[in-house]
Amino acid sequence: MKVTKLLLIAAILLAGACGVGENKETAARATGQFRINYEQRKYAAIYAAASPEFQKVTSEAEFGQFLAKIREKLGSTIDVNEGPYNVMFTPSGTVITMNYTTEFQRGEAVETFVWRIAGGSGPQLVAYNINSKQLILN
Repeated sequence: MKVTKLLLIAAILLAGACGVGENKETAARATGQFRINYEQRKYAAIYAAASPEFQKVTSEAEFGQFLAKIREKLGSTIDVNEGPYNVMFTPSGTVITMNYTTEFQRGEAVETFVWRIAGGSGPQLVAYNINSKQLILN
């Protein structure tokens, strides 16, 4: 009986571990699409991929202005280094937080992307944060 319980627990943990990797890769691809849209100045496409919660706190016009200001001050993306990430399984879906150190044309930034995957739909952007001295000093 104890062996059966241990095997069941091991199977659940293994299934969860597989889900972590798959969800991380899905979030990484979504982040890549965010970057492509940023480079092509398709800010409306980024906003359209955002969660309803995200869209409640900022309008499409405000978010577009925010990204345009980042582009004006930092420029295009030159290099990206993945940092720590976190995957949480919640009742509202899987929430993946991805952190990057990003080199832009005119400075470096630390970016955080929070994605949610739920109900068989694609990842939705829940939050985006960027920290850079150049955003303030330039």
